Amino acid sequence: FNLSDKEKSDRKQTCENLFNQLSDYLRQKNEFALIKQELDSLTTEYKHFQDENQIENDIEFSKSTTADKLLALWVAIENQALTNKKLTWWRKLLYWFRDGRKVKTLFDIPTEKAILICQSNYYPAKIEELKNRQKALEISLNRFSFDNKMKEYSQLSMLLFKSELYKKYKRNKREKYEIAQLRSSSGKFLTDYPVIMSTTYSLRRSLAEEITYDFVIIDESSQVDLATGALALSCAKRAVIVGDLKQLPNVVDDRMKEKTDAVFDNFSIPEPYRYSNHSLLASIMEIFPRISKTLLREHYRCHPKIIEFCNQKFYDNQLIIHTESKSEREPLIVYKTMVGNHAREKTNQRQIDMIINEIIPKEKLEGIDLGIVTPYRNQTNALQQAFSGTQIKADTVDKFQGRENDVIILSTVDNEISEFTDNPNRLNVAISRAIKQLILVVNGNDKDKDNNITDLIRYIDYNNFSVKESKLRSVFDYLYKGYEQKRAEIISKSGNKSDFDSENLMYVLISNTLKHDKFSKYDVALHFPLRHVIKDFSKLTEEEQKYARHCNTHLDFLIYNKLGKNPILAIEVDGFEYHKAGTEQLERDKKKDRILAKYELPLLRFSTTGSGEKQKLIDKLTEITT
Repeated sequence: FNLSDKEKSDRKQTCENLFNQLSDYLRQKNEFALIKQELDSLTTEYKHFQDENQIENDIEFSKSTTADKLLALWVAIENQALTNKKLTWWRKLLYWFRDGRKVKTLFDIPTEKAILICQSNYYPAKIEELKNRQKALEISLNRFSFDNKMKEYSQLSMLLFKSELYKKYKRNKREKYEIAQLRSSSGKFLTDYPVIMSTTYSLRRSLAEEITYDFVIIDESSQVDLATGALALSCAKRAVIVGDLKQLPNVVDDRMKEKTDAVFDNFSIPEPYRYSNHSLLASIMEIFPRISKTLLREHYRCHPKIIEFCNQKFYDNQLIIHTESKSEREPLIVYKTMVGNHAREKTNQRQIDMIINEIIPKEKLEGIDLGIVTPYRNQTNALQQAFSGTQIKADTVDKFQGRENDVIILSTVDNEISEFTDNPNRLNVAISRAIKQLILVVNGNDKDKDNNITDLIRYIDYNNFSVKESKLRSVFDYLYKGYEQKRAEIISKSGNKSDFDSENLMYVLISNTLKHDKFSKYDVALHFPLRHVIKDFSKLTEEEQKYARHCNTHLDFLIYNKLGKNPILAIEVDGFEYHKAGTEQLERDKKKDRILAKYELPLLRFSTTGSGEKQKLIDKLTEITT
């Protein structure tokens, strides 16, 4: 480690060059991971699309027909059906040259079939484009040898670090200190040992009163209470607060809550300092909303399918998942006990029996790195007794925070899911403990309440292609997001923006409402065909079927659960003149209302001359959610 000045300078320069190269290639590596996530979602959706649609495709597109061109064709076909105009000869010629000689016939066949052909060709075209980009990134990363360069950078950095340590300590005999000397010789102690590891509770009192640290790094700060957190900050010149508000906070018992709330209320202390419901991290985030924040987006632990639920549900799709789906195990499984009230005093023996007699043998979990988590201490005690003498670890979710296992079984215990079990932070921790496989055990009581556990079940069913009896179709959100963007682009260029502008205002209002934490599991699609909402048309009269199947019959907005892709609310925006009494449009509105009522899909109608739309939407979503 005794480097000369020249050697040190050379290695620093090499390190700097490597850092710049790695930063650029890390962006490529992250793009590669994001494309992998996108491809996984897209191929899953494509399989659902194929399962739900019978497609006779006798039209050959040219190889140059991109996914974007197919979306443009879809919009053009819809516009032609809406205006009832025939395609001009020069437009047919354009399509003939650009997309293949048979493409012009798309405008001569039934509109519904033509659109379905565009949609069914969109998926493989988009998948191929993403795979081509992924391949180019893979070649670039392999040529650079990213992993080897990262290893080289780490080794060089460590060498330079140890060189500095050698320079500082080479002539000094290692000083040993008694406990009593820590406060009397604090300055000298810090010179000899400049990096201190401590709890937040003891950091302030371990050394002399006047000691302050250049940096205090507080890890797991969502589990640090305000009092000890304040103690740690009181001896810091600068602080780095590390934590996750989406995981479990520190526990404050009822007795402490009562005492601290009394102090809080008596002295009118600002809300961010309320001890009973604020961790250090939560308090800092509220007191300093503009403080510099860095999200640690890269995820390296869980199977992509497992962590993708957390990504969509809790992290607003901000995670970049670098893990590979190499395990042969099914990453997500749901087991349901027989219907009945099996839980007694926070214990569910039926779920324990199912784990022992069914799940472990069927899933071949003997000798596997297995953990069993549950919300309740009583169930934990029963599980620990059942698996006494084995390597299987069982504990509460709260105790498992910071741990991991290849396979995690989540025993929910409740006959009907309680607020405690359904707590989003607790569920996030439970799921993200699983590396290769998550097995969810729930009671078979078929109460389709809209909560976090049922969101997880819907997500698992969707990704496992489980057949579910439903009157409504899944929402193909990737397909329709692409369509929305292309349609907006074409309308914007056409100059015919009046309808689009009013539509966009409502879209912004809905999107902003869905940003609320309690509605973040929902997304919205606009201009959604009614025929793509209904799976079984047998409930409708002949007249209603004709209307519902028509290519121009749309819902202005469709809100859906993005985890299970199930529709939950339709929204229509009615212009005063266009939808007033006595008009043909009003009759169509009534027909649409009857159809949606038959399929039990809630509908909200807003008038362009109305007010209070946001609160009405919040009230309706709250009603659906609860």
